[in-house]
Amino acid sequence: MSGGKKSLLLYNKDLAFLISLEERSPRSYNTHSYLSINLSVVRLEDGRIRSYYGDFENFVVTGNMSSDPTDGQFLDGTYGWVHHFKANSPIRLYDAEKMIKPLRIVRNGLTTWEKKLGEPSSFPSYAARIASVLSIDTYCKYDKNDDLKVYDTIEGILTLKTIISEWRERFK
Repeated sequence: MSGGKKSLLLYNKDLAFLISLEERSPRSYNTHSYLSINLSVVRLEDGRIRSYYGDFENFVVTGNMSSDPTDGQFLDGTYGWVHHFKANSPIRLYDAEKMIKPLRIVRNGLTTWEKKLGEPSSFPSYAARIASVLSIDTYCKYDKNDDLKVYDTIEGILTLKTIISEWRERFK
């Protein structure tokens, strides 16, 4: 695939990663808490999230954490890094076929990064590599008052690191 074609598919200066957290409390059969950190591709316009309908609609990058330190975790305490499409309805063949090209673009981009730098050592570095592949340079997150905070790449990575370290501290 030529560089120009790839850029046309991915280039949209308004795309951002929306950081959201999903915490699951211990249940009767399990004594550990779990946290999923989700980065969803969204479109930002004038500091507000708008509907996005494109190749990476419903695309999510997820990293997980457990309060159990023996779970197979990376150095930053995360595990289960995955990039995928989140389906809100049944996936038909047409939908699945549309997902293949974007997934291959991400896979090929991650392979290129791995050849240059080796495996990522943390979820924030994994997410940063995918952001680079998708030409995303903005992260955003709703704060406790439901105000949308917008970050550049460095601030976004630092925000992810802060979320991870604060969650780990709760269980020490």
